[in-house]
Amino acid sequence: MDCIYCEKEINKKSKEHIIQSALGSNLKSVNLLCEDCNNYFARNESGKIDDVFVEQFKEFRNILNIWGDRKTPPPTLRNVSIVDGVPLHLAPGGHPIFAKSIREEEISPDGKLTIKVQSPNIVKAKEQITHMKKQYENSGMTIEDASLNKLYVMQHLKFSTKLGGELVSKGVLKNLYGFLFYLMRDKLISLQLKPIDFTALRNYLRYKVATDEVKANIDYTNELPFVLDSKDVSNYIFIFGSKSSEIIWGFLVVLGHFQYSGILNKNYIGEDFGFGIKQNPENRVLNFFDNVAPISYNSDVTMNYPKYAKNYFKIMETKVSEIINYYFEKSNDGNISNITSEAINSVLKEGDIITKGKINQFARIVAENFTNYQFKIPSSQNIDEDELL
Repeated sequence: MDCIYCEKEINKKSKEHIIQSALGSNLKSVNLLCEDCNNYFARNESGKIDDVFVEQFKEFRNILNIWGDRKTPPPTLRNVSIVDGVPLHLAPGGHPIFAKSIREEEISPDGKLTIKVQSPNIVKAKEQITHMKKQYENSGMTIEDASLNKLYVMQHLKFSTKLGGELVSKGVLKNLYGFLFYLMRDKLISLQLKPIDFTALRNYLRYKVATDEVKANIDYTNELPFVLDSKDVSNYIFIFGSKSSEIIWGFLVVLGHFQYSGILNKNYIGEDFGFGIKQNPENRVLNFFDNVAPISYNSDVTMNYPKYAKNYFKIMETKVSEIINYYFEKSNDGNISNITSEAINSVLKEGDIITKGKINQFARIVAENFTNYQFKIPSSQNIDEDELL
């Protein structure tokens, strides 16, 4: 079996993701790329096509908490705001956290040193205590007071995203091309591609040879095979062969909202075909679509993108709003669930018997925490010294 780029025999199999792992996909094949070509796409000389492609979605990977295939966490968005002079980051899942720990030292008239530490979380607080123990060794250091404070950010968090560019277009073509050969080599689907010459596409992606034969761009003009729900954050690939138009082309939809189309070949002479896949990054469930009905495709949208691009700004603004609204809805459900779980854990220990008193205590904690959450009231909870040592 030959590599789909250099056409040399694949002696050492190398895993290639059909959809990038960082977008929450675990679909991959060892029947597409040789080790050398796979390594090329990971090196700087290639422009790191895959990395550039997924980087444009980092804000959405963060708030949707999308993990990579190798248990790689979503990116943390840095310096999205400043609160009381301290930079604020957005941790995976869209959770605001202080960027760093802050230490303030005070010396009383009698020579007693008091250190106030403010950390983003308990883990960081423990690190600070470990550092101070080493710094003030044998000084009789004790923890006088510790609390877990829950604060709410009451100001806008600012971040920006950039969609598009040549490397992004290459990323779209790379996904479509890989999926086409995945169909034949992994799904064992027979397609009449033998007379088709993919040299222009291969040379463009692998060897940076410019061409007008293949192209990919954002596309909200051509219609998808079916309408997607506004709460759908799945990744899709569709590939088609059109006998009448003599082209092989496809759609790539990222997180259910960002649509691209690309042309792989303009000299197709076989029969019509259509196939697709869908994978939800939240649960990794994979759906395969065979015999997708041929749909009309206006190739001018892809080949003359600037003519259509100005119409997409409003559409993309709507798409971004839909994802953010989905995040808020999901986040709200998760926070309410956490309020219940935290109340249960604080009231009931292993082996406890449920009594009327414990039920009343549980109800009181739930009511208090829900009120704090609903009206964004800061709260404080004492921490036992043992949790920090």
